[in-house]
Amino acid sequence: MNTSIEYVVELVMPDILEHKQNSIKGRLLYTVLFQSLKEAIVSKNLPNLWPLPGTRSLSEALDISRSTVIKAYEMLEMEQFITVRPGSGYRVSDLERLHVTKNHAIDPIPERMHLISGRGKQYLNSFRFVQQSSGAGLAFRPGIPPVDIFPIGRWKNLLNNYWRYVKSSTLNYTHTSGDQPLKEKIRDFLRISRGISCTTEQIIIVSGSVQSIYLLAHTFLDPGDTVLLENPTFPNVMGIFMGSGAHIEGISCDDDGIITALLPIKGKNPTPKLVHVTSGCQYPLGMPLSLSRRKELINWAHENDSLIIENDYEHEIPDRSRLLPPLYNLDPNGRTIYLGTFNRLLYPSIRLGFMVCPPELAHAVEAIQAHSHRFVSPYLQEVMRQFIDKNYLYYHLRNLSDEAPLREMLFRKLFPFSPEIGYFGTNQPAHGLHLTFHLRGAGDRLSVESELIKKLSKVGITSHSLSRCYLPGSKPKGGLILGYSAVPPVIMREKLKLL
Repeated sequence: MNTSIEYVVELVMPDILEHKQNSIKGRLLYTVLFQSLKEAIVSKNLPNLWPLPGTRSLSEALDISRSTVIKAYEMLEMEQFITVRPGSGYRVSDLERLHVTKNHAIDPIPERMHLISGRGKQYLNSFRFVQQSSGAGLAFRPGIPPVDIFPIGRWKNLLNNYWRYVKSSTLNYTHTSGDQPLKEKIRDFLRISRGISCTTEQIIIVSGSVQSIYLLAHTFLDPGDTVLLENPTFPNVMGIFMGSGAHIEGISCDDDGIITALLPIKGKNPTPKLVHVTSGCQYPLGMPLSLSRRKELINWAHENDSLIIENDYEHEIPDRSRLLPPLYNLDPNGRTIYLGTFNRLLYPSIRLGFMVCPPELAHAVEAIQAHSHRFVSPYLQEVMRQFIDKNYLYYHLRNLSDEAPLREMLFRKLFPFSPEIGYFGTNQPAHGLHLTFHLRGAGDRLSVESELIKKLSKVGITSHSLSRCYLPGSKPKGGLILGYSAVPPVIMREKLKLL
């Protein structure tokens, strides 16, 4: 045996022997091995990035079945304690970067993990891609609009009026795809703001972009189907498609957005079923997809019998003088599904968005929604309808589009990191709600990124990881994603001093 196997065997063999002799509390052997390895990793007896023995070698060394070792490794991988790469074998994860501590899912022991379906395990494994930030602070959390300028009083009055005059007959089940009055307002809103012409039958009301992606994945994908994603992209989007069992391929981006010249050539197996793009303001890099690239992508989708998911997540925030027509408008073949959300325009916890589907596909998406999320709360839909009808949305968006660029300018001016540390992307002209700070240096920029995120967190500043936005297997770049727009100027000055 080599040194690595000997060391691992020395750590776990006492538990294995005890199980063989006494059958510890009736536990299955693979859970014993899983727990023993997990405790060794958390206690640092197996250090970060330590190479683990192959499943066959470890099974022979411990005199147990290989399937037992495989199950234990699968459970460790699902909980992010180890990673596996083809050709490189198994390694202990970089727990410092993943912020895994002794409190991370130690108990209860997952005795019934074998009961989880294959898709359930895929979602569990992809959960690490979900961007979640603890704490209540707004500085400098990406994806949050200027909530301090949201007209709370008007929203509250609309909400109070709804409950004051509501009839008991309206407290019933409602239509899955959304209430007709709100769909009519969204149809008119899209026609005026984005030039999108559609019918209410094409509009599906959802809780936001995440639900939209979930519904589309389950409507159009079978396990193994190929999905193309911008690389980098939203970690949440990446996680949903991975959880659905899709085969993910990343397409790099440049200053004009997704590089359409890298799209698979027609006839290549397997043909991609879906391609997801953030056309108006690429996430996280910030540039819009150029007009020529939009046309090339539309032609490619038509030739390859693929569907385009156009995630226009900040559709009212970019500089309107530079606003390009949506892919949906340019697509003569009806292969584009348009996603919009109010969560990034009003406030995140509103949980309200919409998508516009090709007419012949909308009912299939609605069927999946009826079997999962059922419908969005009708009182929320009615309040949103009135918010649009009374022009409150128009006035708020006008204030937002005026305020966001001013906060961006102040943030750039006061940001204290020197050019030697990094730089803001020069290809971010769209005035979204965040900026991406790219780290310089020839060293380990991912370690620097992780250390910066931890240090900022200690002083109450939230930032997201740029490297986590890159697909597994690609070469991630280190950096910070910083959401400046939610922070009023006075507080922004105070927080930036902490840097």
